[in-house]
Amino acid sequence: MMRRRYLSFEDRGVLVGFQGRRLGLVRCRPVRDDRQHYDAMLPNWSGDNFVGFNDLVMPFAGLASWAPIAGYNQVLFDRVLAQADKLHGHMDPIMMREVRLATDLEIGKQRAQRIARFELTITERDAHRSLLEIVAMFGRHVAERVRKGELHQLSGEVLFHLADRSPDELRQLVRIIATAMSRGGRLSGEQLRERLDKIAEFAAPICSLVTDEPDSIVGYLSRQYRLVEKLHDALKGYAENCHAEVREAVQLICANTMSFMLFARARAEYIRAQVLEERRYLDDREHVRLLQAIAEERVRIAFALDGWAMHAEAWEEAGEDPARREAVIARIMRDMPKPPVEVDEELVRVRTENGSMMFRGRTVRELHSWSNDTLDQELYERVMAGRETKKSIA
Repeated sequence: MMRRRYLSFEDRGVLVGFQGRRLGLVRCRPVRDDRQHYDAMLPNWSGDNFVGFNDLVMPFAGLASWAPIAGYNQVLFDRVLAQADKLHGHMDPIMMREVRLATDLEIGKQRAQRIARFELTITERDAHRSLLEIVAMFGRHVAERVRKGELHQLSGEVLFHLADRSPDELRQLVRIIATAMSRGGRLSGEQLRERLDKIAEFAAPICSLVTDEPDSIVGYLSRQYRLVEKLHDALKGYAENCHAEVREAVQLICANTMSFMLFARARAEYIRAQVLEERRYLDDREHVRLLQAIAEERVRIAFALDGWAMHAEAWEEAGEDPARREAVIARIMRDMPKPPVEVDEELVRVRTENGSMMFRGRTVRELHSWSNDTLDQELYERVMAGRETKKSIA
């Protein structure tokens, strides 16, 4: 089955993480008309080097008939299929990461096992650091209210060192912030602490993006974002001195990386605004809605960043070798969704009373915007109006 149009980030699917050239770019996505099963999708399968056309889509279970699957890939393949039964067909990048890390730990190569152990260890620390970053963010937020200008400079790093050096001073500082947040004691300090702990747990994967922590070290999705940023900057520099064909491909990649980063930032800013709404802590129902919003938005961010870290790492490994760098660029061109093309000129024949005539028409080929994961309604309506006009002329 071949198809060109994506409808959402979910429709693009999740990078599985198979090893090998043939399976390396395979993605997994839920089947829309049967949520119990998955599709496998190989992006731009019929394309070459810097040009991609159609995607190859098949039942995920059918991969075994399409390409040899053995060893590590067999275990990962079986576990992904098990997820379909266990979770009634739901799939997202956060869940796939958990499946992949478990597989790496069990049968991955030595380097993969080491990386998986490190990722799981640092993920456990993220929840604690996330709490400190969120408390610091609130400290900056209430600085004017409590008339403590020094809180404007408060950071998670400061609180982290304060926790070691002077726990009592940290508790006192948290009480000041908590009192300001609870608006005169409508929420006890213990209740607020429990709710902040829960927020920190939910926000941990995207913490640095939400709190705008500059080093982007808290939360694995924040670290992925930083890798995409580095890849974007490196490619922009590379484009200045490469030949025209490669430069055009790199510019297209950079347009995509920027679009995906802007999307991730926009979702993180939305969460930050929600987290700083104090009513989200004072009202039980509002607090539940906040947790749901964080869970939903971190999945959207995960979809936007999915797969880019792999390309960033491949670019680093390519070093200064032009051939290896161009191979990475070609791989990215195959994997990434093509940006939306608003119009494409074509010859249109229109019948009139005096016969027929040809003119160049402008036809929309893609209505979906990857920058915000929504259908461009204004563009859609304009196109539909144009089609009605053509019909009336004909």
